[in-house]
Amino acid sequence: MTPKKLQWKYIGRTNAHWVGMLPEEHPSIRFALERQSGERYLIKCDLNGIKNHSCEGLEKAKQQAQELFNGYAVSLFD
Repeated sequence: MTPKKLQWKYIGRTNAHWVGMLPEEHPSIRFALERQSGERYLIKCDLNGIKNHSCEGLEKAKQQAQELFNGYAVSLFD
């Protein structure tokens, strides 16, 4: 099984600069990357069981969010 890829969109708001979603899912799955200081991002998600994570660098934060989602999706089948 291969989990779906998050689709990222820049929204430029004060508290959430990037949003990664699976828009075809109902309700949609949503990850938000909030820039903290420098290149540090806080990864937030609306799925139960996924805690907030902090990560250095935008691309690494996107990759970490995808890995968090992949782990969540695989856990549904365990």
